[in-house]
Amino acid sequence: MRKTSVIAWLALGAALHGGVARADLEVHGVNVGVDPDRFDRFGGGTDFIGDGIDWSGVGRVTSSSSVPGPGFATMISKSFFVTAAHTVNQSTKAAGATMRFYPTNSSSTSVDRTISDGWLIGDDLWLGKLSSPVPNTIKPFPILNIEDVGDYVGQEIYLMGQSASAGVADNSLRQRIGRNTIDASDLTVATTGGTYDNMYKFTFNATRADLTGPDGVGDGLIDQWDWDAFESGFDPGQPGKDYFDGDVTGDGYVDLADGNALFNAASANANGKTKGFGWDEAHVSGGDSGAPSFRIINGKAALVGTHTASSGATNALGGGKGYDRLTAASIAAIKSQVSSSSSGNESPASIMAARGTAIARREGLTLPEGLRGLNLYRGDLTGDYVDDDDDIDLLNKEIAAYAADATRPVNWGFDIDGDGDVDASDRTAFLEQEMGTKFGDRDLDGEVEYTDDVLPAYNNVTVTNVGWAGGDFNGNGVVSFVSDVNAATANIGYKGVRALPDLDFAGSDDSITADDIDSLTAAWRSGLNNAAFDLTFDGIVDEDDYVFYITEVLGTLQGDLNFDGKVSFNGDLEPILTLGYATGTGWAEGDVNGDGDTDQDDVDFILGVIGSGMQFAPAPDLPVLPVPEPNTASMLAICSLAAILFRRGPA
Repeated sequence: MRKTSVIAWLALGAALHGGVARADLEVHGVNVGVDPDRFDRFGGGTDFIGDGIDWSGVGRVTSSSSVPGPGFATMISKSFFVTAAHTVNQSTKAAGATMRFYPTNSSSTSVDRTISDGWLIGDDLWLGKLSSPVPNTIKPFPILNIEDVGDYVGQEIYLMGQSASAGVADNSLRQRIGRNTIDASDLTVATTGGTYDNMYKFTFNATRADLTGPDGVGDGLIDQWDWDAFESGFDPGQPGKDYFDGDVTGDGYVDLADGNALFNAASANANGKTKGFGWDEAHVSGGDSGAPSFRIINGKAALVGTHTASSGATNALGGGKGYDRLTAASIAAIKSQVSSSSSGNESPASIMAARGTAIARREGLTLPEGLRGLNLYRGDLTGDYVDDDDDIDLLNKEIAAYAADATRPVNWGFDIDGDGDVDASDRTAFLEQEMGTKFGDRDLDGEVEYTDDVLPAYNNVTVTNVGWAGGDFNGNGVVSFVSDVNAATANIGYKGVRALPDLDFAGSDDSITADDIDSLTAAWRSGLNNAAFDLTFDGIVDEDDYVFYITEVLGTLQGDLNFDGKVSFNGDLEPILTLGYATGTGWAEGDVNGDGDTDQDDVDFILGVIGSGMQFAPAPDLPVLPVPEPNTASMLAICSLAAILFRRGPA
């Protein structure tokens, strides 16, 4: 192994199609003889470290691509991906390059798409666009956006890079995965290609054995030099080795036992968070540029960064074994470019959801350490990207804890109704406002039914520890006929989920119509930032709120003037042509872009949606029914809409 990794810097097209030597993702286990199928995505290993995680959104340029392209593409929406800018020829934008994706960890089925365009986003981050969206079998990744950048430090990440080329016919199948932790973030890193900001660093995580240093003697540090010494001395069949060869265990051999001791996954470093990962520990090398790193939360991968450089880079903390560009640092620019380049039809998959910032700041949840500042949608109490019965069970536990100890400090993250305590009323508010349902909806389909909900609960009467899904609706640990079954029976026949906000305050018509959209656009154009219309909770009333209301609240597409779930010539464009262009118009008269006029821009927008082939709104998860006009407090119900609708996003 080299004493110092090369800069992860590829020479544009040549780096992908010959002329430049390419290294593989450095994983300790591979270097000392551990089965590489543990780390290679398509190796078929029974102990593959990425087993059970959806990697379908990671693609690679194919060996047969007629156009040089970036080595890796990480999907953040159906048509857009990110990679490292230095791997892309900026003059050609890699247009026409073939990127290949795999729905599973098998090479039997693949999906090819070509690149059509791309943009430089910040320092060494590139946003690319595919010529057509990927199918539903390919899942984009949400971007991990932690409010306090310091909370990235200590996070465990899964690194992707390229694997050995021997016996691999197609470059797209060279995908290797290892693990590490983030040692420092928000760094300025100097490389041969420039100086980059918004970086994070990951280094070796050795926990014992100062074998050597850059001068050949122990330097008081446990770092890459010690690993290199161990690897140089590694020879299980050769006795007579000593400590400085890497014989940490003192048995005369330098073997796997010494490596396990050197990189003990159970021992924490000085910061109390970073841990060694034994043979799984990985670092980037030349050729890995543009590949992603992920944070795994409850079995789901969230995008953290894009590989930029390895140990040839420098900063105030010295050389490391890898530097990544923090993706969330450019979330605003990414979001803007994706929106404008898709005519508002796509947005990056994200779990940043600004409306949930305050709610996410709470203690005592099952969120991984360091993610207490992560912005989650309000219905997701457990932090697994889904609002489900696990969230209700967690809330029920908190309610029981407060009932048992009246002196317990109020955890306002669970005080859903904002009355200063945590009790059954919070469960009611959570079910109705965040989950869009009522007490007894066991399967959370938005309806309380005898067969699907009440009967299963009745069959579990006296059964313990089955949670909401088993019929323990009040969370007292046992299914009771009176407090669970009978209480749920009172709600049989309930239908009505997604408490849709009626924004037409002047009309107060208790229904969702074009007037509500017009009220929102009027508030947007006024520039007064009326909080009642700030649906994204970012303090500003703007186009984001307009698009959010149409796509996430109403569940349709911008341009669907007649609310039939699609943008069509007969249903939406023809009425505009019939009525003609005019000023001072609204949604019903064809003002698609919300500027207060119906003109050629609106016609062009509708034609663009139809021409894109994406003119059909996704099927709603739950039936939509109008509800009464909300008061200010009940406007919090908006949060539930995002949680419900986002089920079809980063799952």
